[in-house]
Order: sequence, then structure tokens, then C-alpha cells
Amino acid sequence: MWPGTEAWLDEDNGRGLRLLLAGTLLVMVVGGTVDLWRAETSDWRSGHVLFEVAMLAFAVVAAA
Repeated sequence: MWPGTEAWLDEDNGRGLRLLLAGTLLVMVVGGTVDLWRAETSDWRSGHVLFEVAMLAFAVVAAA
């Protein structure tokens, strides 16, 4: 590990891991939203749209 990261990733308080998880989920939501906006898919039932919506729903539920 890098020096000084032991306290940040300490499993007892979990603050660093929660921040890392929240950041990752936020990036998933933003990236998925931008991807859907730019895809310009003609059918909302396409595999791409369904996968992105499922991924966004998972990220939002996991963050709660």
C-alpha cells in the first residue's frame, strides 16, 4: 500500500470505502446517462438501452 492510505481505507470506520463506492456509482450514473443521451437509439427496447437502464437502476439502488 501507499504510505498514508492505511487510515483512509481502514475497515473499522469505512469512510474511505464509502466515498470510493459513492464516487464509482456517481460515475456510472453520469456515464450511463450521457451514453444514452448520445446514442440516439430509435427503439427504447434495444439491448443497449435496456442494459444502460438496468445499470443506472443498480447504481442508484446500491447508493441508497
